[in-house]
Amino acid sequence: AARAQKADPACALSSMPRPLAASTHGALSRKCCVRLVVGADLGVVATADIEPGELILEELPLFLLRAGELAQAAAQGCDAQEALIRSRLEHVHTAGQDAFWALADCHSTDGQKTALGVFKTNAIAGSANVDSHSGVYRLGARFNHSCKPNVNRCWIESRKRQVFVATQEIVAGQELCVYYVDPKGVSDERQAALKRDFNFVCRCEACSLSGSARARSDELHREYQSLDKTIPTLARDPEDAIEKIMRVLEIIQEEFDGDPHMAQRAFYDGFQMAVLAKDLDLAASLMQRAHEARLLAEGDSEEAAEMLRYAEDPSMHPLVSSSGSTSASVPPCLEHGAPQRRGRPNGKRQFCDDFGGPCECDGCGVLPQPPPPPRPPAAVQGASPEARTDAQASVGGAVLSGSEVHASGASGGATLDFA
Repeated sequence: AARAQKADPACALSSMPRPLAASTHGALSRKCCVRLVVGADLGVVATADIEPGELILEELPLFLLRAGELAQAAAQGCDAQEALIRSRLEHVHTAGQDAFWALADCHSTDGQKTALGVFKTNAIAGSANVDSHSGVYRLGARFNHSCKPNVNRCWIESRKRQVFVATQEIVAGQELCVYYVDPKGVSDERQAALKRDFNFVCRCEACSLSGSARARSDELHREYQSLDKTIPTLARDPEDAIEKIMRVLEIIQEEFDGDPHMAQRAFYDGFQMAVLAKDLDLAASLMQRAHEARLLAEGDSEEAAEMLRYAEDPSMHPLVSSSGSTSASVPPCLEHGAPQRRGRPNGKRQFCDDFGGPCECDGCGVLPQPPPPPRPPAAVQGASPEARTDAQASVGGAVLSGSEVHASGASGGATLDFA
């Protein structure tokens, strides 16, 4: 059931749809707005039809915290974490501070927000490498969760911004959602993660399946997970790896609505295996498809342009010289079946893979399979009514928009302890 929205001057939001004013940190597309949605209080809703690949939001963070800082503070306890976040918040302008405290805290047990609680509920991870960081976004924290999202979010390093791009056709009146947890997990795994990290129960389309439909969905998720673990170990049998990657792409199409974020990863894996198989024509084709998927998931960027250059001439990629044009050698980080994975074509991070991690090898430009799960946050169902209202007013939330049900989340973002 819908819950009444508490008046909050800091939010300056009403139940009537209207575009948010532009700010120094970013503005939503004119085709959507933040408004009350049934079951989640606030959410981002389309006010006009939106095509796949359209940029919804490009936003600077209110502030960023590096993984090393967070880990050091975490080792000292909650008080040290609270002090770290408050010290960073002191350097944010007054309007930004107000926006921060207007966000949800799904970890509050007494109705009193803490900086740590707001951060953990709303922070979005920016990268998964040694320079990884998490940030809080005034508008980015307003997207609710769905296990079948229609928007992809990603940190674009060349622009130092978080971007949100439509990945499906969205009609006016439909809610725009992202995912807060690793979508590869089966339904019980996703529900457990959302309840543990964001204190709510997801009721999206995928989580509302029952009987044979749910069993089939979970079966495909398990097959995906198995293939995802196996493919990086097949560097010495790239032809077999490519066959398995084709199956991964079939699963992405059937179970994940052709999610371009996931498809780009698979196509890039295929490119690497095609290089190892000495088939540069196939490699070029797969990199072209990876580039197209990346554009759809993230929009244009320097990183996407770099992929296009490798699609036009795969021989420029570091992995080609590492594997040799005629020898059967395997690059160092692929020896002994070491998981290679998802880095930028130049050997760094391929793109903002919330669920991946970088390779320790500095010789080849191939990245390893990151430890599963990923990082975004969602909101609050199960906390006190007041906490639920605040948390869901921030961003995630089991959401019922028109005929669609979305998970009830509080804020949207990967935080300090994913991966």
